[in-house]
Amino acid sequence: MKQRYFQVLASGKTGVGKLKIYGDIGPYWGDVNAADFLAVFNALETTCSRIDIHVNSPGGSVGEGLPIANAIKSSPLYDHIHLYGDGIEFSMAAILMAAAKKGNTHVAKGSLLMFHSASVYGYGNSKSLKKTAEDLEKYDDILASFLVDRLGLTLEQVKAKYFDGEDHYYTPAEALAEGLIDIIEDYEAEETPENVKNMSYGQVAAWFQGKINKIETNNSENQNNMLFNKYSKLSELAKVAINDRTTDQFEAVNEQIHNAGVEGVTVVSDSYLEGLENASTENTGLKTKVTDLENSVTQKDARIAELEKQVNDLGKKPAEQPVVPVTDKTDNPGTGTQQEVEDFRTSVDAEYEAIYGNN
Repeated sequence: MKQRYFQVLASGKTGVGKLKIYGDIGPYWGDVNAADFLAVFNALETTCSRIDIHVNSPGGSVGEGLPIANAIKSSPLYDHIHLYGDGIEFSMAAILMAAAKKGNTHVAKGSLLMFHSASVYGYGNSKSLKKTAEDLEKYDDILASFLVDRLGLTLEQVKAKYFDGEDHYYTPAEALAEGLIDIIEDYEAEETPENVKNMSYGQVAAWFQGKINKIETNNSENQNNMLFNKYSKLSELAKVAINDRTTDQFEAVNEQIHNAGVEGVTVVSDSYLEGLENASTENTGLKTKVTDLENSVTQKDARIAELEKQVNDLGKKPAEQPVVPVTDKTDNPGTGTQQEVEDFRTSVDAEYEAIYGNN
């Protein structure tokens, strides 16, 4: 299963919701996005009395991060929402940390905080690039506003100190002295890249992606090892060549799984699955034949009904007048005897003779 940057975790405390935002904020490197976060966050607001959000991120999209930060500040649980910096909290991730109420921002020992101005990759002429620069100034105003109340400074003072075009890094002690955080926790920070201050955003994001991929691989290997350790018969079966595996071996594996209380799981061979597929194909063919027969019967039933109707219709008609037999002058009906008439002609015969003559 993919290890998600954004996760809902079990806090182990009644009434406490716990969220984790690790990695890039936005769709480029990671999968932390405002829509997913808000769906879960809003649900926790209705079921929890406190929400803890753990952050370990190089930052990311302002467009995705701002809705998250604003949701934190506007929450009815705002007084009971705590932000935890577990490793690095750079750029937009630092703004998420600043969104917490003063007194509710925690960082781990060895963590690192960084604020800087918004940036963008630009392309265009001088006019469009000037417009882009003006827009970035507005972004800086919005980002800086999250520090105004916390630090007791004016917007211009905050921008001059933290959003001046440079990167500003703070250790936990330095951040605490500046008033950027409130509590340094006893636990150690998560692993972070070496020389992270000299890495670009893309390099840091790529490092996080590599770490996540490594976690996924390790988790997959660990799950496989746990599975084989728990079910020894399965481990034994895996060591046997495919063509040498017997029905008894599969039955032994399934018996062990069944005895462990696992329901709905059965280990079968590839040949067994192929047999099921073939049976399914044959079943489909039989169903087609049955359908064809049913259609044929239906057609015949319809024909029978049609003939029965015709018979019924004939039974309702009045009887026709009897046909009077054709007699000749030599016939004697009164005596009940007849003489065979050799010269019996019809109108058709007469017409034929008129045309071709009497042969």
